[in-house]
Amino acid sequence: MARTIKTTHHVQYGIKPDEHHEAGKELVVGKDIESGLADELVSRGAAVEASPAAPKEPAAPVTLETFKAAVEQLDANNKDHFTNSGKPDCGALADVGCAVSAKERDALWAEMNPPE
Repeated sequence: MARTIKTTHHVQYGIKPDEHHEAGKELVVGKDIESGLADELVSRGAAVEASPAAPKEPAAPVTLETFKAAVEQLDANNKDHFTNSGKPDCGALADVGCAVSAKERDALWAEMNPPE
């Protein structure tokens, strides 16, 4: 499947009148727009991926050491960093570079805090 992007704003990328695209236009990368320019538009927020660039490899599981280091970066006094049950918030963990699902977080949290 060809990579496509969708413009989120009117985009003028040259000096010729035909070197622009209206917001909402889907562009096939390599046909309608060069790959480098497509990457630039996406990085600047002027376009979004409309189709996947390529299948991504599954992320490696987060190690207990990485998880512990991320938890240590959270502020125990910040209610946004922890859930009502006292577990680290997944969004707060992602903000410090430890992207985990709630299921992964729960398993790592349990391993870090074994029952006594």
